[in-house]
Amino acid sequence: MANYQRFTLSQLEDIVTGRVGNNSVFWLEGEKKDAINEALCVWQAMTGEWTFGFSMPVTSGHFYEVPRQLVGLQRVLWTSSGNPLSAVPLTEISLPELDFGSPGWENVSGTPLYWAPLGVNRVAFSPAPLVGAIVYEGIQEAPVLTNSIEYVQLGDEELTRITSYAQAYLALKEGTKEFQNAEDELGEFVKAASLRNARLKSTAMYKYYMGLPQQERGRPQEVEGSPGR
Repeated sequence: MANYQRFTLSQLEDIVTGRVGNNSVFWLEGEKKDAINEALCVWQAMTGEWTFGFSMPVTSGHFYEVPRQLVGLQRVLWTSSGNPLSAVPLTEISLPELDFGSPGWENVSGTPLYWAPLGVNRVAFSPAPLVGAIVYEGIQEAPVLTNSIEYVQLGDEELTRITSYAQAYLALKEGTKEFQNAEDELGEFVKAASLRNARLKSTAMYKYYMGLPQQERGRPQEVEGSPGR
């Protein structure tokens, strides 16, 4: 189990300072703060590390509005007692699957089993809940640390990767050679993020950082109808 701890901006800056050679003259405190905050933002974008939930009482019907505070809905849970701690996750399904798989689902009420996203701010339930509460869980905005005592919760792996990214960010100031030396750190950062988010492995960004063969990177893209196709 990951050992999560609170790390203040001041502590993170000390760690990053150590990684770049204890040079507090070449890199100003503001630059290190920017590097740390960018690392946190990129990690959140890749993994959805920080989430939070809203519990709302059941009203009526099959259709509900998603709380506006959620950046991206990840899970929907339901509890008959109204206590969020006893909520159980529902299975995500699409609206066409409901329509074709359960004709007349809009007329069925009881214990909800499925939820279907309708755009970005509405969901449908099948069956429609009659009692209890609905818990929405989603991605929150990445934490931004602005003063030395503000903190963020990080596990051992996250701490290593985020400070590595900050180190690579600061290496840009040293020039091309030093930044090239830090590219391995960026590769490990992206690799660690991919383990937290399987969908990341299919993106062009992941493939670029993890290293496509040089021959493939340099090969012109072929398009339908081009000579030789």
